[in-house]
Amino acid sequence: MSTLNLVSVWSGILYYCRFLYAFLRCRFYVGLMYLGWKSPVSVVERDKNPTEIYIDAARERFRDSFTKVDDFNRNIESIVYVPDKLSEALSVEDNLLVPTWKRRIIYESTPRGNIIMFYDIAKQGFAYFSDQSMTYTILNAVAMKYVLIYYCRDFFVDETEFVDEGVANPFVVAQRGDLLNETAKKREHQQKLMQDTKNSSFAKLKKYPTKPLEPKPLEPKSLKSETVDAIVIQNRFIYLGKLINFSFIQPIHSRRKIVRRTPTMYDTMFGDVSNERVNYKLFKERLAAIQSTQASGFEDES
Repeated sequence: MSTLNLVSVWSGILYYCRFLYAFLRCRFYVGLMYLGWKSPVSVVERDKNPTEIYIDAARERFRDSFTKVDDFNRNIESIVYVPDKLSEALSVEDNLLVPTWKRRIIYESTPRGNIIMFYDIAKQGFAYFSDQSMTYTILNAVAMKYVLIYYCRDFFVDETEFVDEGVANPFVVAQRGDLLNETAKKREHQQKLMQDTKNSSFAKLKKYPTKPLEPKPLEPKSLKSETVDAIVIQNRFIYLGKLINFSFIQPIHSRRKIVRRTPTMYDTMFGDVSNERVNYKLFKERLAAIQSTQASGFEDES
């Protein structure tokens, strides 16, 4: 038998073996599926859409950051944690806090499109540009990545993402205190309105006998027992428009120089006329008056 024929025989045998292996493997998996066996990994991957996979990956990185020793709040200025000092600093026209955080941007590609995000220190929220409508969960995932990149994890205040109850976020505590004060003020205001209504001088109409009704304990809606702890603090997202509206080249705001007008020889010729608009006709009249005064003075001396 020649070498060419030997090679062709072995090639046919290998081809037949591959075909038989593929056929038996297919029949094996079909049999397992018929018996009710399913791969748990394949089921999980098949049930998740790209959005859920993106959100779960961001959530896992965010929660893993609490197990690390690294300080993820190193870029937050100490003045930001004091509301009074922060308001005072933001009231200054040329403050550095607002432009500094506006320069810290993130350009992220999400399953629903591209997004540009930065933290607005004045509004205490994440501002973003996007061409498509973004859901809160996707914005939360982008915010998680933002706070880890720029080491400002305390800016993320969504309590649903904090698994460890021992984690205390100062901004969450501050917002919950504001809600508590606001709820107390509303309750006090409603009580005052109810008291004023009872003491008001309205005509009291005669009550006619009616069928006895079972008394129902009524409680004002605003005075119901509301617990502030039941309210979940969430992040604030501010939509600023489409991506084309964002400018990567940010202008440098320089202080305006105030130029004060100093009087010149032209102004002092006619006295204090620095705030008066002098036209050519008035200039000629006053110049003629000055010349005539000087001429009369020379005649008197002579």
